[in-house]
Amino acid sequence: MGEAQNNEAVNNTEEVKNTEEVKKDETKQEETQSTEVKHTENSSGQNNKEIRSGSQTVSGGKKAAKHTTTTRKLRYARAFVMELLSVIIILYILLGVVFGISAAPNEDMYPVAASGDLLIYYRFDKDVLAKDIIVFDIGGATRVGRVVGKGGDVINITEDGNLVINGNVVIEPNIHTATYRFEGYVDYPVRLGSSECFVLCESRNGTEDSRYFGPVDKSMIRGTVFTIIRRNSL
Repeated sequence: MGEAQNNEAVNNTEEVKNTEEVKKDETKQEETQSTEVKHTENSSGQNNKEIRSGSQTVSGGKKAAKHTTTTRKLRYARAFVMELLSVIIILYILLGVVFGISAAPNEDMYPVAASGDLLIYYRFDKDVLAKDIIVFDIGGATRVGRVVGKGGDVINITEDGNLVINGNVVIEPNIHTATYRFEGYVDYPVRLGSSECFVLCESRNGTEDSRYFGPVDKSMIRGTVFTIIRRNSL
């Protein structure tokens, strides 16, 4: 009986030890699983943070790209406006100060210039010479004519329709009609002052030129024509 009890006690002790060892193993497994779960959660959180960070980076990149594009557009717009203003200023200086544009008012200068043709003239050339075509203002109107006499010349028009300058008959191969006086307007011969010129139109039949309104003073001259642009070429 004594040995049996001892054996039973030993067996009970071993069972208790085995039970405790099993509990320890289960506890270790639970701890290991818990650690793995936490690690997984941490990894998931970190990944989420990286994804958010990447999303923020992409969003920031898009905003930066939009800002850069807007800045470039503003620069281009400013550059265009500055170039346009420069062109306007240059055109104003050229056409408003140095050069001028005027349309032929009628057929008085035909065939050199027909009505509506554009006449481009140089404003600073007021010391005109014979055969120059000038644009001038007289009697409240803008007119065009060819200079036939300048300061100091003596102009005469004979009764038979000849133009005489300084006692010499002028041969005008491009004029196909006689040059007659307009009676009651100008007394001949006419001696031109230092700042005056005598202007005739290409068409001599009834056109209003210096035979009608007399000599043209330098102050009335807009400029000397150097280019004629035909209306039918525009």
